[in-house]
Amino acid sequence: MMLRLLTAVAAGITVAALPGSPWPRASAARQYPWRVELNIPAFRVDVLRDSVRIRSFGVAVGSRQFPTPRGSYTITEIVWNPWWYPPPSGWAKEDTVTPPGPRNPMGRVKLQLADVYYIHGTPLEQSIGSAASHGCIRMRNADAIALARLLQEGAGITMNDDEIERLIASRRTRIVPLADSVSIALVYRTAEVYAETLALHPDVYRLGVDRFAEAAAALFTAGIDSVHLDGAVLDSLIGKARTAAVRVPVSAVRSDSAIAVVAPRPPMQDDAADVATSSGSRRAGPGCLSP
Repeated sequence: MMLRLLTAVAAGITVAALPGSPWPRASAARQYPWRVELNIPAFRVDVLRDSVRIRSFGVAVGSRQFPTPRGSYTITEIVWNPWWYPPPSGWAKEDTVTPPGPRNPMGRVKLQLADVYYIHGTPLEQSIGSAASHGCIRMRNADAIALARLLQEGAGITMNDDEIERLIASRRTRIVPLADSVSIALVYRTAEVYAETLALHPDVYRLGVDRFAEAAAALFTAGIDSVHLDGAVLDSLIGKARTAAVRVPVSAVRSDSAIAVVAPRPPMQDDAADVATSSGSRRAGPGCLSP
């Protein structure tokens, strides 16, 4: 720990210790009041409290070559004005260490969720809504700042607008440990139902998922069973969602006279089970450490 602090000081990094804690550290003693969920095909991060979505942000995820891993993780610290150190990967061999600033691939703030994966801001905001990164989760800088502030406030750490502006203008790195671990699930759902709307997303990683079954399961949880599902309409919508998301009212696929077309599976569990947990989740190559 002492070595970490000395290294941070040498790099001009401020480590903000929490009140009453002699060393900056994360603690699993209490569960954070909110949780975060990323749905990869939807290019969206949600903040949820008691399973209710309170904020949503558009994101870019890993490309098909460098897919964002699925599984359950925890966010333990937030780094304002991060440095970027190119990873030992072929795609980064021409890159150099980048200090904080507008050209930094990590943007204005990053949230660490695994050894080599982050949620972070980006100067490449045009990539939001696509699969374009090397595994990390990109956000617009304003959205990354809003998410970081929201999670800090949930941990009892407040920074007003003036403090944020001064911090970013200073380009001085500040590490803020979170006393309460924030759980984040990285899931892969090609169908969702929210607020009486069915959203169908492309299979961005071409995993060959049974999209009809996923949609039927999502509709089942919304109260539409197979007897009242218009399978032909749903098939047509899934076809339209091969390359871009399709959103329709749930009523569009409901038919009181429809014949049962699929036996719905039980509602999907909170997709920590989608692939694995943080201790055994599938990794996507060497990780992003990068844009």
